[in-house]
Amino acid sequence: MAYKRFFSFIALIILQVFFFDKMQFNIFLHPFPYVLFILSLPFEIPGYLLLFSAFFLGLGVDFMTNSMGFHTAACVLMAGLRPFVIRSLIKRIEDTNKLSPNIASLGVNRYLAYAASLIFIHHICLFALEAFNIIDIFKIIQRSILSGLFTLLWVLIFQYLFTKRNSKKTRTV
Repeated sequence: MAYKRFFSFIALIILQVFFFDKMQFNIFLHPFPYVLFILSLPFEIPGYLLLFSAFFLGLGVDFMTNSMGFHTAACVLMAGLRPFVIRSLIKRIEDTNKLSPNIASLGVNRYLAYAASLIFIHHICLFALEAFNIIDIFKIIQRSILSGLFTLLWVLIFQYLFTKRNSKKTRTV
């Protein structure tokens, strides 16, 4: 199982750097589907491992794109706030043992809320650090929303392509 996570870690960084970074349509539509790695880590992952994984994911993208730590900071913030987002969406903490962070387990509505929340946290941090100017707050918000929706679309495409479907309906809480 660890080799699959490592493969997805490397594959998402490579896809981000060599495909999605070239896909920027304009300043407002730039997908960052590499965040799917953080989104898809198990709910029960220890906090230190979640933060280390996010740090090295962001560092990998920063290293390959020469972006001065912006992705690292955004990924670590996203990972740091992930437990709070999970707790707000899942009523009882023991229910996380029965669920996986994917559409098949959470259902479309709950997965959309989970993924969109964390994607927008990531994007606001990333674009705020990139602009580093409070005067551009409306531009930061506009870029975060539009790029966030574009990223969410790609995350959903990857979810539908690579998530195994259960034959029986998964119970949602």
